[in-house]
Amino acid sequence: MAPTAQGAATLLQYTWSHEGTPHAGTMLIVHQATAEQDAVTWVDSFHTAAGFMHFRGGMNADGALSVLGSYGAPEGPPWGWRIVLSPAVDGEFTMRMYNITPDGQEVLAVEATYHQSG
Repeated sequence: MAPTAQGAATLLQYTWSHEGTPHAGTMLIVHQATAEQDAVTWVDSFHTAAGFMHFRGGMNADGALSVLGSYGAPEGPPWGWRIVLSPAVDGEFTMRMYNITPDGQEVLAVEATYHQSG
């Protein structure tokens, strides 16, 4: 995680694996002061594959960034996807991702704790 665009945004790059297959993702996080919200653009080699997902949201009272986006399902209305980035100790953070059914039911899909590498 590092500032980019002369401090106008934060770039978050992460790696992970699923069933032994390595994956990677990138988020570009921009705080929009005029709208008092944050915008996130996300791409992940497993979850979004060939496209970007766009999110809007903001900081919770506990300091976590919570943003909401949606994606098209093969049939029926779009589904939601919520990403929550929570600060942890010693520069670590926890990423939780929730799949949201068209009727609004949220199900935890991803939970991971990350730390700075290198």
